[in-house]
Amino acid sequence: MKISIVSVAVFVACAAPTDMNRLEVPSLMDELRTVHPAVVIITVTPANGNAYPAGTVQYIATARDGQGRVLRASAWKWSSSDTTVAVVSKTGLATARAVGNGTITATGFPPWRR
Repeated sequence: MKISIVSVAVFVACAAPTDMNRLEVPSLMDELRTVHPAVVIITVTPANGNAYPAGTVQYIATARDGQGRVLRASAWKWSSSDTTVAVVSKTGLATARAVGNGTITATGFPPWRR
């Protein structure tokens, strides 16, 4: 019997800058721009994953700003709603442990970069 692992979208609200001229600040690291979006939408794919116990599903999180532009988070935290059903690694690899349903969640952390 297979288990079902369901991923979720996470909405993260960030404080918007008061000075709109400072919305984008050049970064010295790998020529990316640090951005301070008011809203970040995170989607996790695949939306639904199934695995037999001991099987795995690789999840990928994508962050976008309010205008749909892809952002890079400074860090990601993955979690499972029920670790008796599935556990998830720091890289989004979920491993099924038992028959059941669970939710895999990704949380992105600022600063965001394009």
